[in-house]
Amino acid sequence: MELKYLQNKLDIIYLIKVENKNRYTDVVEEFIKFKTNKEFNTCREKNGNNWNTCDEKYLYVGSCKKNIKNRLMQHFGFRTKSTYALHLNEWWNFTKFGEIKIITYEVLSSKNDALQVCEDILWDYYKPILGKQGKK
Repeated sequence: MELKYLQNKLDIIYLIKVENKNRYTDVVEEFIKFKTNKEFNTCREKNGNNWNTCDEKYLYVGSCKKNIKNRLMQHFGFRTKSTYALHLNEWWNFTKFGEIKIITYEVLSSKNDALQVCEDILWDYYKPILGKQGKK
Protein backbone atom coordinates (compact mmCIF):
# COMPACT_ATOMS: atom_id res chain seq x y z
CA MET A 1 0.00 0.00 0.00
CA GLU A 2 1.32 3.40 -0.85
CA LEU A 3 1.82 5.81 2.01
CA LYS A 4 -0.30 8.49 0.33
CA TYR A 5 -3.43 6.45 1.11
CA LEU A 6 -2.68 6.72 4.79
CA GLN A 7 -2.18 10.48 4.65
CA ASN A 8 -4.89 11.73 2.31
CA LYS A 9 -8.61 11.84 2.86
CA LEU A 10 -9.77 9.64 -0.04
CA ASP A 11 -12.64 7.29 -0.81
CA ILE A 12 -11.00 3.86 -0.83
CA ILE A 13 -11.99 0.27 -1.48
CA TYR A 14 -9.69 -2.21 0.22
CA LEU A 15 -9.24 -5.95 -0.10
CA ILE A 16 -7.56 -8.06 2.56
CA LYS A 17 -6.01 -11.11 0.92
CA VAL A 18 -4.76 -14.34 2.49
CA GLU A 19 -1.29 -14.92 1.05
CA ASN A 20 -1.05 -18.58 2.13
CA LYS A 21 -4.08 -19.99 0.34
CA ASN A 22 -3.37 -23.48 1.73
CA ARG A 23 -4.33 -22.26 5.22
CA TYR A 24 -7.60 -20.66 4.13
CA THR A 25 -9.84 -23.16 5.95
CA ASP A 26 -7.74 -22.90 9.12
CA VAL A 27 -8.17 -19.13 9.04
CA VAL A 28 -11.95 -19.47 8.99
CA GLU A 29 -11.94 -21.98 11.85
CA GLU A 30 -9.75 -19.68 13.97
CA PHE A 31 -12.00 -16.69 13.22
CA ILE A 32 -15.11 -18.65 14.22
CA LYS A 33 -13.45 -19.57 17.54
CA PHE A 34 -12.54 -15.92 18.12
CA LYS A 35 -16.05 -14.78 17.23
CA THR A 36 -17.47 -16.68 20.21
CA ASN A 37 -15.75 -14.04 22.36
CA LYS A 38 -18.68 -11.67 22.87
CA GLU A 39 -16.33 -8.87 23.94
CA PHE A 40 -15.75 -7.87 20.31
CA ASN A 41 -18.11 -6.82 17.55
CA THR A 42 -17.01 -8.75 14.49
CA CYS A 43 -18.15 -9.22 10.94
CA ARG A 44 -19.85 -12.43 9.85
CA GLU A 45 -18.30 -15.44 8.13
CA LYS A 46 -19.77 -17.08 5.05
CA ASN A 47 -20.74 -20.67 4.47
CA GLY A 48 -17.73 -22.51 3.03
CA ASN A 49 -19.73 -23.65 0.00
CA ASN A 50 -19.88 -20.06 -1.21
CA TRP A 51 -16.15 -19.40 -1.11
CA ASN A 52 -14.24 -18.27 -4.13
CA THR A 53 -12.81 -21.28 -5.98
CA CYS A 54 -10.02 -19.42 -7.82
CA ASP A 55 -6.41 -19.33 -6.65
CA GLU A 56 -6.81 -15.90 -5.05
CA LYS A 57 -8.26 -16.06 -1.54
CA TYR A 58 -9.70 -12.94 0.06
CA LEU A 59 -10.57 -12.44 3.68
CA TYR A 60 -12.47 -9.18 3.38
CA VAL A 61 -13.57 -6.50 0.92
CA GLY A 62 -14.58 -3.15 2.33
CA SER A 63 -14.66 0.56 1.69
CA CYS A 64 -14.25 3.73 3.65
CA LYS A 65 -14.84 7.37 3.02
CA LYS A 66 -12.05 9.74 3.83
CA ASN A 67 -9.91 7.84 6.38
CA ILE A 68 -8.37 4.50 5.38
CA LYS A 69 -5.83 4.67 8.20
CA ASN A 70 -8.52 4.67 10.88
CA ARG A 71 -10.47 1.83 9.23
CA LEU A 72 -7.40 -0.38 8.89
CA MET A 73 -6.49 0.33 12.52
CA GLN A 74 -9.96 -0.97 13.44
CA HIS A 75 -9.44 -4.15 11.42
CA PHE A 76 -6.04 -4.73 13.01
CA GLY A 77 -7.63 -4.29 16.43
CA PHE A 78 -6.09 -1.00 17.52
CA ARG A 79 -9.38 0.76 18.16
CA THR A 80 -12.48 0.06 20.21
CA LYS A 81 -13.86 -3.47 20.60
CA SER A 82 -17.36 -2.21 19.81
CA THR A 83 -16.56 -1.35 16.18
CA TYR A 84 -17.51 -4.05 13.68
CA ALA A 85 -14.13 -5.10 12.30
CA LEU A 86 -11.81 -8.10 11.95
CA HIS A 87 -9.76 -7.37 15.12
CA LEU A 88 -6.87 -9.30 13.57
CA ASN A 89 -4.47 -8.74 16.47
CA GLU A 90 -6.77 -10.87 18.63
CA TRP A 91 -6.77 -14.03 16.49
CA TRP A 92 -4.54 -13.88 13.40
CA ASN A 93 -1.48 -16.11 13.78
CA PHE A 94 1.23 -15.05 11.31
CA THR A 95 3.29 -18.16 12.05
CA LYS A 96 0.39 -20.47 11.28
CA PHE A 97 -1.50 -18.53 8.58
CA GLY A 98 1.24 -16.47 6.96
CA GLU A 99 1.03 -12.92 5.80
CA ILE A 100 -1.93 -10.93 4.60
CA LYS A 101 -1.87 -8.41 1.80
CA ILE A 102 -3.92 -5.23 1.65
CA ILE A 103 -4.85 -3.96 -1.80
CA THR A 104 -6.41 -0.52 -2.15
CA TYR A 105 -8.30 1.24 -4.91
CA GLU A 106 -9.13 4.93 -4.96
CA VAL A 107 -12.64 5.64 -6.23
CA LEU A 108 -12.84 8.81 -8.28
CA SER A 109 -16.45 9.76 -8.84
CA SER A 110 -18.85 12.53 -7.97
CA LYS A 111 -21.75 10.08 -7.72
CA ASN A 112 -22.81 9.36 -4.13
CA ASP A 113 -23.28 5.61 -4.61
CA ALA A 114 -20.14 4.98 -6.72
CA LEU A 115 -18.09 3.74 -3.78
CA GLN A 116 -20.73 1.18 -2.75
CA VAL A 117 -21.30 0.02 -6.34
CA CYS A 118 -17.58 -0.54 -6.87
CA GLU A 119 -17.25 -2.37 -3.54
CA ASP A 120 -20.22 -4.62 -4.39
CA ILE A 121 -18.73 -5.52 -7.79
CA LEU A 122 -15.39 -6.48 -6.21
CA TRP A 123 -17.13 -8.31 -3.37
CA ASP A 124 -19.19 -10.35 -5.83
CA TYR A 125 -16.13 -11.18 -7.93
CA TYR A 126 -13.68 -12.09 -5.13
CA LYS A 127 -16.22 -13.62 -2.73
CA PRO A 128 -14.37 -12.93 0.54
CA ILE A 129 -14.98 -15.29 3.42
CA LEU A 130 -15.69 -12.59 6.00
CA GLY A 131 -18.03 -9.63 5.96
CA LYS A 132 -21.17 -9.04 3.98
CA GLN A 133 -22.03 -7.56 0.63
CA GLY A 134 -24.06 -4.40 0.36
CA LYS A 135 -24.59 -1.25 2.33
CA LYS A 136 -23.82 -1.58 6.03
